[in-house]
Amino acid sequence: MKSSSFLAMVATVLLAACSAGVSPASPAPTQSPGDALGAAGEGPDAGGPAISWDHPFLAEGKTVDVASLVASPKSFGLSIAPLRPVLSTGVLRWVDVSSGGTVAFMYDFRGDPRFPTDGRVQVEEEPATMTQDALVQGTWAGTEHSVTNIGSIAVLLRSNGGLADATFIYKGVMFDVTGPAVPPAAALAVATELATEAQHSAP
Repeated sequence: MKSSSFLAMVATVLLAACSAGVSPASPAPTQSPGDALGAAGEGPDAGGPAISWDHPFLAEGKTVDVASLVASPKSFGLSIAPLRPVLSTGVLRWVDVSSGGTVAFMYDFRGDPRFPTDGRVQVEEEPATMTQDALVQGTWAGTEHSVTNIGSIAVLLRSNGGLADATFIYKGVMFDVTGPAVPPAAALAVATELATEAQHSAP
């Protein structure tokens, strides 16, 4: 099982509004992939509430400017230097920071055929409290799971009922790719881009 901070993170939902000032239409709250994946009572996202994917940390977080965040992460209370993902087809809509030091980048992939139902994809970054080996060797009850190696990074893909998330740890940071309706192949594709970028941008 992942860290308690990750459980709390998913339970409070990390989404945000930044960039362009134009946000996608706001649908009703929906079950998160993590809720479905954790339906058996196991896994990192078990027990989280329904998520409204168009509303960030209503109680305790804040929406931030991405350039300012990357330039001065400590001024936002972060202990990590977040990677600003540059994804091939996704449009960055929002960036949110929780009071616990987790960053959420919200991308819009609508129009991309890999996301036939809902194009919203969230990339979360937070300090890792477990090792890569502990992550990929964990027991994820109630889910289908596999591990794909991208260079030196092992990406854990979990799926259940057509929903998926992809998680990896690199240089002390845990990255998670999720969304309201991300198919397994799409989750892995985004995680592959992210893992490749992380390795190329590392000093």
